Amino acid sequence: MIRFILILLVSAFTCKAQVGIGTSKPHSSSTLEIVSEDKGILIPRLALEAIDGIADPAEGLLVYCSNCPSKGFYFYDGNAWLSLMDGLSDLGGNSQSSIISSPTGKEWLAKNLGAEREATSLDDFKSFGDFYQFGRGNDGHQIVEWIDASSPEFLGPNSETFGDAAVVEDLNEVSNVFYRGSSISDFWYAGDDFSIEDFWQGVGGINNPCPYGFRLPTVAEFEVEFATQDFESDTYDINTFYLKVAETGFRNSSGFYSINSIRISFWTSTVVESVPQIASIRKVLKQTIKKDENKSSGKYSTSFSNSFPKSGFPVRCIRD
Repeated sequence: MIRFILILLVSAFTCKAQVGIGTSKPHSSSTLEIVSEDKGILIPRLALEAIDGIADPAEGLLVYCSNCPSKGFYFYDGNAWLSLMDGLSDLGGNSQSSIISSPTGKEWLAKNLGAEREATSLDDFKSFGDFYQFGRGNDGHQIVEWIDASSPEFLGPNSETFGDAAVVEDLNEVSNVFYRGSSISDFWYAGDDFSIEDFWQGVGGINNPCPYGFRLPTVAEFEVEFATQDFESDTYDINTFYLKVAETGFRNSSGFYSINSIRISFWTSTVVESVPQIASIRKVLKQTIKKDENKSSGKYSTSFSNSFPKSGFPVRCIRD
């Protein structure tokens, strides 16, 4: 008799297919409703390594990442783990959409980190985004509020004097200060645990500022994308470049804004002999009849060069 009653109860529960916790009347549109006035719900909290180790994750699987570059909730979209903060549109309509490079098949973020939108023109300041010092994460030093194309406001203040708070020996001590240092080539980190070559190396790299599943590109990856464009043609229209670039300028090693209308640069993750590398698209200037007067020829060239780690450049991320 008891067995018969249990079978009836299980059958009824299965047919109803609804569960209420803290309520006897779960909403008709829900499978599960939890009601509480003083408690929350705990989603599994996993380290990045554990999330990467989940075999065949189901589409829609939700976890909380406890040590990702941006801690928070992540869901699996069927192809990759995406952040609920960085992978979706926010209430303001901003999103971290991506584009696929037709020539290479690589997936890139469609805009610079911190940008409001994809670039619509070379002087579209709403697409400029933030300026990162090499190897630093999203600690606030990078944030720029753009008033117009030549008037940025920096959230991260300059260190008061050169050499003031210029170096960090403990990664937990990093603040939103834009470190200037006492020497132009100073690196903001001076601890013994890591070298400059350890930062920004891959998805799980130290201080990777990109959304989950993305990382900074290498010089070689930028080089491949640049090679798909006929930059040297007199008729080339850079506004047609699928990476949607803009003349952002940069924040120099003294912490001040430098307008640069002849070079578009991005940080890469590549470090050569302890010096970080930037990828650049440059306008080619030609000499006019008047001595020492230059003007744009309409052509572009690309270059990969050393840069001071204290300088602030835009970051464009690529999927790993």
